[in-house]
Amino acid sequence: MYGGPDRRLDPRADVELVLEVLPASPSERSIRLLTRNVSSSGALCAAPVPLPPNSLLRCRLFLEGEDEEGIATDVIVLRVDQRPRAGGYMAALYFVEMRPEDRDRIRRFVFERLGEARRRPEPVAAAGKP
Repeated sequence: MYGGPDRRLDPRADVELVLEVLPASPSERSIRLLTRNVSSSGALCAAPVPLPPNSLLRCRLFLEGEDEEGIATDVIVLRVDQRPRAGGYMAALYFVEMRPEDRDRIRRFVFERLGEARRRPEPVAAAGKP
């Protein structure tokens, strides 16, 4: 994180999940974001449009292999960076309102993902290289 140590309290898993920003009014449409990493306290997401920093948004996070309803959460947009090469934006989101059992579901999901990453075999060096 900007060259310094990662001070976040909650572990994060690098995973692509759908996070849907729900419309604030019937005349608006939902916005589909894709997470780059997720923890029980927040997510970094790719966004097709800039989200207003410091705004409070109602969202649903869809975990892989979970039910179709998703996890309802309110988020605060902490930071938004433009990513011209990716054709969009990166948004750092903080989960502020969520049922405790849903936060636990995310926590278990993250730990399962981190466990899978540790069990993957190390890449084998190319022949003749140390």
